[in-house]
Amino acid sequence: MSRILTGLCLLTAACCAQTELTVTLMPGTWEPRPGYLGNPTQTSEMLPADGLTTLRVAEPGKGMKFELPLRPVDSGVAQYLLFRYRAASLGPGYAIWAMDGSQSGRQILATTDLALDDQWHTAAVDLTAAGVTGAIRGLLTDVQCKDAPAAITWDFQGLTNVLPDGTTVFPKQRPAPTAPDAVLRPALVGQPKPQPPWLDRDAETFSAAAEDGLVHLQAEGQNRGMKWSLSLPEPIDLTPFRFTAVRYRAQNVQADGDYAIWLGGGTDNTYCDDAHQFLRRAFAILNENEDAFCSADVEPLVPTLIPTVYANRFTGKQHTVWTLFNAEYRTFKGPCLRVPHTEETRYIDAFTEKPVPAELKDGLATIACELAPRGVGAVIATRP
Repeated sequence: MSRILTGLCLLTAACCAQTELTVTLMPGTWEPRPGYLGNPTQTSEMLPADGLTTLRVAEPGKGMKFELPLRPVDSGVAQYLLFRYRAASLGPGYAIWAMDGSQSGRQILATTDLALDDQWHTAAVDLTAAGVTGAIRGLLTDVQCKDAPAAITWDFQGLTNVLPDGTTVFPKQRPAPTAPDAVLRPALVGQPKPQPPWLDRDAETFSAAAEDGLVHLQAEGQNRGMKWSLSLPEPIDLTPFRFTAVRYRAQNVQADGDYAIWLGGGTDNTYCDDAHQFLRRAFAILNENEDAFCSADVEPLVPTLIPTVYANRFTGKQHTVWTLFNAEYRTFKGPCLRVPHTEETRYIDAFTEKPVPAELKDGLATIACELAPRGVGAVIATRP
């Protein structure tokens, strides 16, 4: 059971209008896997056209499995895997096998689910209903030739929470939406408690007022704010639910703040000091390197030495900052970036504020770092 602690910070970007999250997949190239089945054909084909690849088997009674490697993407960021396909003459097998966080992956779509009319169709798999967990690092498809030739063309578009009109959703049998188990009216739960120690620049003038079942929070003073906590009378188990729905109205809220809502629980102490200290340092890094983060010289997803470590570059007048993310579920430690080096440039871990090991050779610096599982980091290059 988890106790929910809600707090609103009046210095937060999360109070801006919500946008639907869509993650575009970054696939490699299809590769045949004859060792994955007992009846492999010797004449499978991969036919590229218009940026897509048609997978084809022309030998009845034979088949081929193909694998599409992906840069790992967290299956929890959106509800659906959205794709288009065109298929004909396929025999029984799996249409999509997802290599996810489980040991061997799982089938999330069968070929018997597909329309085999050689026409384009738009479809999606509900990842939660299909049981997908963790990071998706690859997709497999089984092309069994029933009548020659058997073929399928995939256009995997990405992960999304919003589907185009007319999309066919799989699996067909999915749990029906349920009404909320708990509708919380903050004004009826209790009085929000101000927490000045939870932020660096607390406002001297602030208020919390209840009206029409709602709570209105206000803080005055430029670049200042307030955080409030609100404890629930009974704990609520959030495990069965994917979303917490919130209705809000905000104005004059700065975009460099902390969180809008913090859900806390698990023990009677609902305040997590480690998480709070991390957030405090993260926003300090943003403020201390404002010239870099507000610069127009930005490069997303710069090349890294490890495919599961992602990096973005922000370059200002005096500093260059690389933000890092480890997509693996284990700690990464070692070289991760190789960047142009200029004399007297120093490399600093933004969170520990300690020098970062860098090997200098041929005008390049190879930078090492340590990132926790699914963790983030940042390296700052300071120039004289």
